[in-house]
Parts: sequence; C-alpha cells; structure tokens
Amino acid sequence: MGTKTGRDTVPSSYQAQLLRDALTDAKHRLPTDARRSALNVMRRRRWIVEYTPGSSRAATRGGSGFTRFRLSHHGVNAARRLRA
Repeated sequence: MGTKTGRDTVPSSYQAQLLRDALTDAKHRLPTDARRSALNVMRRRRWIVEYTPGSSRAATRGGSGFTRFRLSHHGVNAARRLRA
C-alpha cells in the first residue's frame, strides 16, 4: 500500500510533533535530527520544502551548502489544524 500524499492527510504522531515544533520556530524550520523517511513523506505531501541557508554565498564559494527543511504554507496550515 502506498503512502497517501494529499495535503489534507492526517499526519502520524511523529509528523504531527515535527509540524508543531516547526510552527514554534520563528523561521518554521524543522529539527535537524528529523528522520529522513518522515521528511520524504512530508515533502511528498507538500508540507515542507528544502532550502539551503546562505545558498547565494555557498554558490559563490563553490560549496553546495547544507540543506535544511522548513514548513511550506500547506505545512503551516496543517500544523495550525493540529493546534485547533
């Protein structure tokens, strides 16, 4: 059975905790120790997006930078639904 990828899908308890934690962060960043499998599911559901802090600086220095994840607007909405 495949993973449901709809944005309105109910998150697992671990995903819900990640959503809540990210919502409390000023920049909506997810914890760096989040499980890769959970991040993959959350990315397919469009709750999170990848970003590289200081990516313009990393590109000019020839480095790839360090990829992080933060909530998309769909993720913010999902996290707010959990709080309600």
